[in-house]
Amino acid sequence: MFGWQPLNKDLGPVVEAQCSDCGRKTPWHLHAVTMWISFFFVRVLPTGTESWLRCDGCGDGFALGADRDAVVRLGDPDNDPTIEQWIAIYQGRGVSSSQ
Repeated sequence: MFGWQPLNKDLGPVVEAQCSDCGRKTPWHLHAVTMWISFFFVRVLPTGTESWLRCDGCGDGFALGADRDAVVRLGDPDNDPTIEQWIAIYQGRGVSSSQ
């Protein structure tokens, strides 16, 4: 009867960066994933939202912290090299060389 259902909303591209998983330079999209309590597969109550950055090419991605999410939405992510650094660190490549 009761369950959990995620709802994924693509908020659009925020940066173009090299993905070490697929090897391509692709747009990385900001996603908002909201978990819902469902009753007979009908979403009833949201329990929380988490923001993710995902590679448009292969779908690889990682969760963002609340502070970083605010910077991505309100800042100028196209000119923010720290977003590319986050991607490089997440994918185990260290700090991006595009500083």
